[in-house]
Amino acid sequence: MLCGDADSSGALSSTDALIALNAAVGLAVCETCLCDVNDSGGITASDAQALLAAAVGLPAELVCPACGG
Repeated sequence: MLCGDADSSGALSSTDALIALNAAVGLAVCETCLCDVNDSGGITASDAQALLAAAVGLPAELVCPACGG
């Protein structure tokens, strides 16, 4: 799985950022291991912002927690 690829398309896009933002405000569900791209322990608007930056080619370090358990 690609860190941040919330829609499982194989690439980062603005859709992934939107899914993360919706998850941050409780309007969608996203696995933490995909949408918590700053490994803070939860999905926030900061994760969506980092995802959007990465999707448009701006520097962004994405670090997701491990999937599974």
